Amino acid sequence: MRQMSYLEIGQHRSSSPIVLIVEDDDAEAELARRVVTAGEYVADFCIAGDGEEALRRLRCRDAHDGRRRPDLVLLDLNMPGPSGIDVLKRIRDDAELADVPVVMLSTSTHERDVLASYRAGANSYVEKPSTADGLARVLQLVEDYWFGIVTRPQVGV
Repeated sequence: MRQMSYLEIGQHRSSSPIVLIVEDDDAEAELARRVVTAGEYVADFCIAGDGEEALRRLRCRDAHDGRRRPDLVLLDLNMPGPSGIDVLKRIRDDAELADVPVVMLSTSTHERDVLASYRAGANSYVEKPSTADGLARVLQLVEDYWFGIVTRPQVGV
């Protein structure tokens, strides 16, 4: 598996929410990239290729490159290196990141994975669709919920 670098998708708007998709599988990351660029979303999406890259991206606040901390993380469960559960635990253990909503997005429907995710602090667990249409629907529903219905704390308040 090649190392993917952080990738901004779409037109980054300073007031738009940012969704970080953490996906190590190149084919699934490409599927997400195609779905997001073809859709009309309120949020800006970015992709991190592994857990370490995701943590670096989450800790980036108004850094020299102007990127903001993501407002929501869609975290793959099964990754090489730190697993999604490991990354989630590190997010929850970090006082600066603990308030970031994390949705586990996985092809696994095993009860042990769902339970482990919630016990580690996941806000939601969503089965990852394998088709572009399914993924587009899930991303739209997630966006509608987290940025249209839910009241979230303002970062830095």
